[in-house]
Amino acid sequence: MLRRRRPDVVATYEPGGGYGHPDHVRVHEVTTRAVALAATAPDEGAAAHTVPVGLWSAQGSDALRRAQAALAGGAVRAALGPDGAGLALPDPAQEPASVAVPDDAVDVVVDVAPVRERVLAALRAHATQVQAVRAVDGEPALVGCYALSNRLLAPVLPVESYRHAPAARVRTPPAPRRRSPGPPVRGR
Repeated sequence: MLRRRRPDVVATYEPGGGYGHPDHVRVHEVTTRAVALAATAPDEGAAAHTVPVGLWSAQGSDALRRAQAALAGGAVRAALGPDGAGLALPDPAQEPASVAVPDDAVDVVVDVAPVRERVLAALRAHATQVQAVRAVDGEPALVGCYALSNRLLAPVLPVESYRHAPAARVRTPPAPRRRSPGPPVRGR
C-alpha cells in the first residue's frame, strides 16, 4: 500500500503508544515495519520508492501542562455543563503522558483549529472508550476536551505536534522453514 500510494509523510504513535494502550503500541510497531519494508527493494516490476518522512506524535510538555491546567477553568466547565460532574482533573504533580517531550524537541506543528470538528468527531466515534467530548472556546491553551473511560479529563490541544522518527533499520525476517511431511501415520 505504501509503495502504491507513495506518501511523503507517515505519522504514527511513538513507541509507547501515547499512554501505553496496547493497540496503539501495536499500531506503532506495524506502521514502523510497513515503512521499513516499503523502503526495501521493490518487487519485480514495481517502481522504486523513496522512504517517506516518519513522524511520531508528541506534545510539548509545557504546552501539555498549560492545557491540563486550563481544564480547571471556566471555559471547560461551561462547555461540559452537567456532563462534567464526576470527571476528574489530571494531577498537576503527575508526569505527563509518554508523548510529552520538551517543547523545543517538537519538529512539526499542525494547527487543529481548521479541523477541530473532525478531530472531535473522531473522538466521539470511540463511544465505548471516550466520553464528554466537547469543543472549548475562549481558552488559548486548548480547543476541546474529553475523558477516557477512567473519567479523567484530557485536553485537545490547539496543535497536533510531531517529532521526526529515527530512521528505521530494515530486518528481513527469515524465510519460513518447510517441514518434512515425515512418515505417514497409520490408523489403528
